[in-house]
Amino acid sequence: MGFTSTMETVGSLAGPTVGGIFAQVAGFASPFYLACAMSLVSAGLVLPIREQTGHHAPSSQSSPATILSSLRQNLSVSKSLSVLCIRGFIIGISQSLFVLVFVLYMAFKIGMQPAEVGFSFTLISGSMLAFTFLAGNLSDRFGRKPFVILGGIVIGSMIIAFSFTRSMGEAYLVSIILGFGVALNNAPINALLADCVIAEIRAKVMGGYEVIVGLGRTVGVLFLGGLYAISPSAPFNLLGALLFVTVGLVALFVVEPSDKTADPSNKLQ
Repeated sequence: MGFTSTMETVGSLAGPTVGGIFAQVAGFASPFYLACAMSLVSAGLVLPIREQTGHHAPSSQSSPATILSSLRQNLSVSKSLSVLCIRGFIIGISQSLFVLVFVLYMAFKIGMQPAEVGFSFTLISGSMLAFTFLAGNLSDRFGRKPFVILGGIVIGSMIIAFSFTRSMGEAYLVSIILGFGVALNNAPINALLADCVIAEIRAKVMGGYEVIVGLGRTVGVLFLGGLYAISPSAPFNLLGALLFVTVGLVALFVVEPSDKTADPSNKLQ
């Protein structure tokens, strides 16, 4: 799974720059045709793969109602998970920043071309790729929570700093540091979430968590896009402030389980 995640990061490393170059050279529609062709190739590669036979849970056990019920059950046991879900919602909003506002700001406020905008995302992915494994390794030694806090501070600071960028070089510098902040968060937050989830219902609870993050992305695109229309710097400043709030919540209310109590279900016994 770690190797698969690494390969996805490698793809995101090249994709934005390649797409930007195609948009500049062959027109804005060309990256869509290229992505469609690559998707069809991907589907063709998957077709020969056979699923391993085994016991699969009935589909009714994975219904949205069951997933949310499992999430509520876990939330009643682990207060730390409640805070992490609030943080997940804010992270979902921040992800929508990169989908829309980040691109608009670079294109219209800084005047960057499509390939230059794409390269900014490449720098973020490259920085993530360079530091994610190291951050995960260190968090195993020194704890997940400090890296989640530090990463949140870096991400929030760089999002606010981005609203002050006025040149391509400044945008690239902020992008590199921003990727470093995301790298500090990625592995530690996933490990911390796993530590706060009841093992028997882990998949369903994580599914519920992803629903919360997805809801943040959905709300964020509409909210931040409307806010950008009022003031281009407002989405960055507001989101940076919200991320600092989540850092405070994690610092005050999230308890990192010890090895003996890593499974919250122990509290039920």
